Amino acid sequence: MDQPAAIAPLDRAALRRWLLGPQVLSDDGRVWSWHNPEHPGYAYPEAGGLWLALLAREPELDDAPLRRVAAWLEACEARGPLGRDGRGYLFDRGMVVAGRLALLARGHGSPHRLRPAVLGLLDDLGASRAATPAAPDQRWSERFGPHLLKLALPLGAWLEHASPAEHARTHERLRELLHRLPVPDPEGRVPTGAEGKPTYLHAHCYAAEGLWALSAAPLPAELRARARHHAERAAAWLAAVQRPDGGLPPWHDGARGWGPAPADVAAQAVRLWSGLDPRRHAPSIERALAFLARLVAPAGGLRYHEDSRDLNTWATVFTVQALDFAAGRADPRALV
Repeated sequence: MDQPAAIAPLDRAALRRWLLGPQVLSDDGRVWSWHNPEHPGYAYPEAGGLWLALLAREPELDDAPLRRVAAWLEACEARGPLGRDGRGYLFDRGMVVAGRLALLARGHGSPHRLRPAVLGLLDDLGASRAATPAAPDQRWSERFGPHLLKLALPLGAWLEHASPAEHARTHERLRELLHRLPVPDPEGRVPTGAEGKPTYLHAHCYAAEGLWALSAAPLPAELRARARHHAERAAAWLAAVQRPDGGLPPWHDGARGWGPAPADVAAQAVRLWSGLDPRRHAPSIERALAFLARLVAPAGGLRYHEDSRDLNTWATVFTVQALDFAAGRADPRALV
């Protein structure tokens, strides 16, 4: 009987080359959601923010593509809501701000130029918190839900540049994220929507990432410890629902999971496991990295999930970070 072909290990340099190639990055700085001639992607500001946040931390990389992407993102912000099909998402705005802050940390741009975007994010976060409760059938990405805990990352990064008044206001928002957004249930599962609804693991991971970031934020020790405890429980739940082949289902109701396993969730899980408890989660990390290696296409980039032909930009960004975290370079600030 023929033996299955060996799967090459993940190659960080090859993944980065793909992210810098024309399938992902246009000459005018647009970053595409995915590459698939049969199912074309779209210029996606959120993916652009994630792309910029990763590559702005690569010291040997040429600045030119970074500046082009930053200029495109700034132009997108100036045109109105960031999202898709005319619908704006607070989360997308946060990831764009995070990318621009990473470039600022590299030494390009100025806090003054970023300030309107950050203050707008603070305003909108407060307005979302006070808004009418979400409808039961509202999508997770449109709700004031736990995935917004990840906004702790750009808000925490802004503290280095904030005025005293902005510093106090940003601290208030960080506390609100932890106090007002749902945290894991007794089993460690983060709710996605209305009570009794299944959890979308991509959003669960965003919540856990935000909790980890809050555990390292300049907050009172009791709040940091609480955030760390919740993040560790959320990561442990991911390990409990991981499939034997290393993938994780996109949906889980607490008793069972279903759907083709996505690359983004597996990479997000590796980042969390590697940073929060690498010894405990070493077998899960190894299985997940092997699963991700099976999704790498010959052209570079990762297929979105095991049944997809879309070579996905943000899943590839997350996988590069997963390799870094698994190698011992786990830093919650680098989650975006």
